[in-house]
Amino acid sequence: MALQAYSQEGNQRIELVRCDALDGGIFNNQNIIKLLGNVVFRQGDALMYCDSAYQYKSINKLEAFSNIRIEQGDTLKLYGDKLVYEGEKRKAVITGKVKLINQSTVLETNLLDYYLSTRVANYYTGGVITDKDTRLVSKSGRYEAFIATFYFKDQVVATDKDSKIETDTLIYQTGIRKAIFVGPTRIYDNDGVLYAEDGEYYLSTKVSNFRGRVSMESGSYFLSGDSVNYDQLNQLGWAKGNVKMISKSDQVTIYGREARYNKITGITKVYGDPWMENLVSGDTLFLSADSLISIDRKVEKFRILLAYYGVRVFKSDLQGISDSLVYRFTDSTIHFYRKPVLWTDDNQLSADSLHIQLANNKLDKMFMRFNSFIISIDTLGYFNQMAGRYMTSFFDSGRISRVEVRGNGESIYHALKEDTALMGLNKVVCSDMNILFKDSELQTITFLRQPDALFIPPKEIKEEETRLRGFDWKLSLRPDKEAVLYRGRTRKSLD
Repeated sequence: MALQAYSQEGNQRIELVRCDALDGGIFNNQNIIKLLGNVVFRQGDALMYCDSAYQYKSINKLEAFSNIRIEQGDTLKLYGDKLVYEGEKRKAVITGKVKLINQSTVLETNLLDYYLSTRVANYYTGGVITDKDTRLVSKSGRYEAFIATFYFKDQVVATDKDSKIETDTLIYQTGIRKAIFVGPTRIYDNDGVLYAEDGEYYLSTKVSNFRGRVSMESGSYFLSGDSVNYDQLNQLGWAKGNVKMISKSDQVTIYGREARYNKITGITKVYGDPWMENLVSGDTLFLSADSLISIDRKVEKFRILLAYYGVRVFKSDLQGISDSLVYRFTDSTIHFYRKPVLWTDDNQLSADSLHIQLANNKLDKMFMRFNSFIISIDTLGYFNQMAGRYMTSFFDSGRISRVEVRGNGESIYHALKEDTALMGLNKVVCSDMNILFKDSELQTITFLRQPDALFIPPKEIKEEETRLRGFDWKLSLRPDKEAVLYRGRTRKSLD
């Protein structure tokens, strides 16, 4: 038998729509109506269903049991095992196997407070939210249905098929699937882990925008900055402010103000007075330029660094400047282009292009091409000079030991007596020659073809005879470590 009854006490009163049976009585000094079978209540825009209920009409309250269902509007449904509903507050407390469904979003917990007027739900004993392919878990949370937004707190974990998010505080907007982080956050995916303390992440597009000190670690690479934006689908990243990038396999660290990363091409560009540290075997090569570009293509085993413009280099056994540079990590070669000048001990080397071969992080060979020129200053401050088309310099323990000149060879050599007195000036023109050094000081020159030689006694030496054509002593441009690291920057900006 179906019974129907209706309240005449207005919209704010809980209205009994139907039930199969009812009975009345007094319990704890309250007038109670007991309802059984297919019970339905209405208040405002909400319908409440259950198997049985106690209705407290005098205080506008009810308790409902078994197969609880609340429907509000066209999209929101709420399920549970037991309901305590306060009509004046329009507050529902649901326990048991609680499930809230709003469009594609599902919240599951075992205790939920839900306010029908504001459509706000709170849980405190742990909850699980699923939204399409995303699953979120937290100890406590809040859901505002009007704006389709969750507020999660304590041990928040969000997962989908591609990533996992761990944080302490998370705001999740279900409509646009946007996660907002307020506190320490880690995002794990197949590429590695991203750490941040403030920002947002769009789960549908896999685009993230983070602020504060942000870091990304992927395999042998590490990238950090004051802000990082990352497009996971297109594998593009941007970092700004105190950028730091580490290639662990090459022991290379690059610093700058801004960086852009393309994982597909393996190209990272660093701007804003960038500089690099390359540590191998206890020695460090420091390098700076206007822009640094790292290219790493794992399939081809191809790893290089491009630097331009205004390159400066400092190493314990080498300093240099050039317009641009290519550092090939796979074969340990450094290529300097456009008016490069390098210094080792008291020797200055220049050419149209210079190529260095490193061995065990020490200078091994240097190949000089076109307009090659070496200036070596002796103990008395005289400039010994060698010029030619091509030169190959050999190093021993990082110090120059031998030079081969091939084509258009010229030399000026000051002959000294026991390194204390000038004996005269040797000027030689010879196409090919070999020069030997000892402790980086010129010792002997071997002329391989018929030389045109001239010896000038000290008293007959004229100033113009002491310089080969193209002589340019640029010691004032020789960079020290400070000049490489702090070009155009203050120390404070790098701390």
